Amino acid sequence: MRNITLKGLIKEARVLLNNYGVHGFKVNGELEENALRTEESVAEALGTCCSGSKGPRDVVQAVICQWLRDAKELEDSEMDGIIDDPDNAWGQFECAMYMADRSGEHGFEIIWERFLKDVALCVGAIDDLYVRDVFLHLAEDLSHYDRLQVVTRMVYAGAVGLGQVDSLMWQKGCIEEIQLGMSGCTKENYDYREVMGRGKDDGDKSFSRDSIHIMVGGVPIRLPFLTFGSDDELIRVLRNLIKNTGAGELTKRTPRIVADTPDGRRITVSRPPFSDSWAGLVRKFDTVPKLSIEELVEDDELRSLLHEIVRTRKSIAVTGETASGKTTLLRALLIEIGKERSIRVIEAESFELNIREFLPEANTLTLRVSDSDSADRVLGFSKKTTGQVFAVGEVNTPEMAVTLTDIAKTAETILFTAHYKETSDMVSDFTNARLNAGGYSDERLAKSEAICALGIDIHMRRKGGSRCIERISEVQNDGKIKCLWPIQKVG
Repeated sequence: MRNITLKGLIKEARVLLNNYGVHGFKVNGELEENALRTEESVAEALGTCCSGSKGPRDVVQAVICQWLRDAKELEDSEMDGIIDDPDNAWGQFECAMYMADRSGEHGFEIIWERFLKDVALCVGAIDDLYVRDVFLHLAEDLSHYDRLQVVTRMVYAGAVGLGQVDSLMWQKGCIEEIQLGMSGCTKENYDYREVMGRGKDDGDKSFSRDSIHIMVGGVPIRLPFLTFGSDDELIRVLRNLIKNTGAGELTKRTPRIVADTPDGRRITVSRPPFSDSWAGLVRKFDTVPKLSIEELVEDDELRSLLHEIVRTRKSIAVTGETASGKTTLLRALLIEIGKERSIRVIEAESFELNIREFLPEANTLTLRVSDSDSADRVLGFSKKTTGQVFAVGEVNTPEMAVTLTDIAKTAETILFTAHYKETSDMVSDFTNARLNAGGYSDERLAKSEAICALGIDIHMRRKGGSRCIERISEVQNDGKIKCLWPIQKVG
């Protein structure tokens, strides 16, 4: 009786794939008949399979699948032992997603809507008992081929992919964000606690390497049944995330990296000494099923008000907390405004709006503020690109506030997002930014300039598993704030 374990297969697969890149692992059968799966294409795919492109992942998984089938000759019982491991719910989860959608892109969305949504939103977590229940519903008719595909994905994820979050990373639909290593003790902290005589009970351990959260509908959901298993595995996954972004290596000299990927993700990773642990966050911007104002807003009266604002107002701010839907609404407003006018977008560090994807025929250009290109330099360049509509992805510094008020002097329309709870706070911050930037000794003049950039404030709110427009306020010329929504009916 062979002792086939997932850990053993992952270790062997790493050796196999490493040898492939050095010596040229000989593939045959189906792979030889496909020109895309030559030795050269597989070697190239090994270097790019974590970049977001489906093609390289498929190539590497095909090599692993053939090796499992022809060299290892896995039996159904052996694969069942990996998939239905009582100590590891990851296999059951992977199987459930695969059976829900064999294409591999919407499996989580399907099981979320059918099985997990209500309980996960209630308790804020998906544990192994819920995963087990979904698995039993979907895995009754597993064929040998199905088992092989699930095990292939798991071996690939552990050998060269993104560990136990690999499949989640490429899901389309409802997952908006994936957070790695952002809770629990670091190894150093736990070692210290043990030395001090605390935290010796295994059940008390909660490591950052076990920390995996997702964001769905603006709600954070813990996934305690998933783990990286070791600090080394967490570090490997974080390095793979940024491997093909062109952002460089994560080192002690560059301990934080923010990068964009071609498939529309923003990756933020950090490590000690900058952060207290190795951690990463992946923000996905391909999860927005609704784009237009008509699709986003159900209330007819509110929809009409938004259309009027788009037609008649020069400046529109979209405010609210993180993940409240600001970017989604801003994109919808830009789509409404920019069909006939040139759009210039200024964003901080990463590209989030991806406006060209939604307005491919429009005259658009996105510029990015970074350490080497300050907000005022980006603004100076943008003024030379003859834009009519300007959008600032996120105003999060006084410098960006000053930039926005400068844009307001020349642009036909400006839109931006910001993290404010009250419109009055926004007016105050913009006024102070103008004062501190110099050139003003009179607060009234600085406030007057700020007001020019602060016409309408659309405030978003995250409530339960949905987002809504909580209020719409107008900053009037005299600085007073008037509520436009909810509309106060008289009589």
